[in-house]
Amino acid sequence: MKGYDYSMKGAYFITICAFENRHHFGRINSKGMISAQLGSLVEEWWDKIPDRFSGVTIGDFILMPNHIHGILILDSVRQGNQEIEEREASEGQERETDN
Repeated sequence: MKGYDYSMKGAYFITICAFENRHHFGRINSKGMISAQLGSLVEEWWDKIPDRFSGVTIGDFILMPNHIHGILILDSVRQGNQEIEEREASEGQERETDN
């Protein structure tokens, strides 16, 4: 919605479509959805969202041949991108100390 602050606490239903609605993520046969390699990667990374973003919980998720549906639950209110910027800064410091 125009003007809505999507960083606010709440549950968000999202849909992400493949470019030109191409069937990049897999195919459907009589047994159900058969994930392609890219579809398996999407599922793997969906499950890692809470590890990457504190305060985010994942809800139901479904992979389709040309799109995904999922629910993201923001458990805490954030101040803009402050949390992300702080994490990226600390990751950069860790990389510098490893060299």
